[in-house]
Amino acid sequence: MEFVTCDPRTVSDYPVGQPIMTTIPLRYPYQTVAIGANGWAECILKDGKLKQAILSIPGFPHSVPHFDPPRYRIGPSDHGTGMFVTCDIDQGELILAERPVLVLIRGFPVPLDLSRKMQLAQIEGILEKCVERMLPQNRKAFFELYIGPENVEDGGGPIFRRIGINSIGLRLSEGEDGVHGGTFVAAARMNH
Repeated sequence: MEFVTCDPRTVSDYPVGQPIMTTIPLRYPYQTVAIGANGWAECILKDGKLKQAILSIPGFPHSVPHFDPPRYRIGPSDHGTGMFVTCDIDQGELILAERPVLVLIRGFPVPLDLSRKMQLAQIEGILEKCVERMLPQNRKAFFELYIGPENVEDGGGPIFRRIGINSIGLRLSEGEDGVHGGTFVAAARMNH
């Protein structure tokens, strides 16, 4: 699988139908988690047209609400690490808002003439490149997410398995429900 590589600050016409690996919002090398309190998502999007649609949303990137003190805590549960509310909440009240650390197209286009094991190895290699782009703190948090049982036969590599267990379907554009999935560090703890 090939990706378009270009300078996101100068290129606005990405090929349609060509998957792209990018960071949204744009992150400059000097930026850290402290500077970008809203965070960044490393992305593999279906094509540049989708990236342009995201970047043209009025006011993008929007600030992510933060609560002081937080309305939840992450801690041990009967099934690993879970999320627990720390105060009384009303129905419909916002508890958590976060930007995903990873956004990926679901159903990577891989050659069909490869065995399932080879397809998964190829996908894992692509995912490794994407995860390597994360800031160290985000990468550490990602690798702390639940990976699933080790004995899953033909279940993919450690990155693929974490994404499969912890990602949530996203609607990034009209009529494309579930085409992309997002992996959120805190929200992934809700199902434990």
